[in-house]
Amino acid sequence: VVKTADNYFPLIGHTIVFTIIATNYGPSDATGVAITEILENGYTYVSSTTTVGTYSASSGVWTIGTMISGASETLRITAVVNSAGTYVNTATIGGNEPDGNLANNVSTIEPEPRDFFIPEGFSPNGDGTNDLFVIRGILYYPDNNMVIFNRWGNKVFEASPYQNTWDGKTTMGISVGGDELPVGT
Repeated sequence: VVKTADNYFPLIGHTIVFTIIATNYGPSDATGVAITEILENGYTYVSSTTTVGTYSASSGVWTIGTMISGASETLRITAVVNSAGTYVNTATIGGNEPDGNLANNVSTIEPEPRDFFIPEGFSPNGDGTNDLFVIRGILYYPDNNMVIFNRWGNKVFEASPYQNTWDGKTTMGISVGGDELPVGT
């Protein structure tokens, strides 16, 4: 069994698709084939598709049935990412016949959901609340670049990488009355 994800660093609130591929590498048919695939608490099940058999989200069991020698079957599970953290996610296959190679019966991946949020505004007025433009999760993207333009299209701030330090003051161009920008810039 092989398990993959379409994104190993998904954002909270977005979907992730897990793909599980079961292959019968044995010399004969396998019967009673089933895979246990239980989603961690950090995910909410949305839907699933299979090439054969059925998947029960409540039990976490994909019932395949009989697989001929050399056959491969696929399960895709779509889930919503609920919270940040690292979640170990394992798929385990089993069947009725003895398996000569148990090493390929378990596949584990560890997606790391991330929290990322860009606020619509902030209030850099020195009151200690929202005085900096803070993009939650920006540090996950060390090669980021942020450029701020005023309503007339003039660049008033640029940082590469941006590290949540902008206090609403201009660092370039011409300003009136010091480095303070007018409200609504």
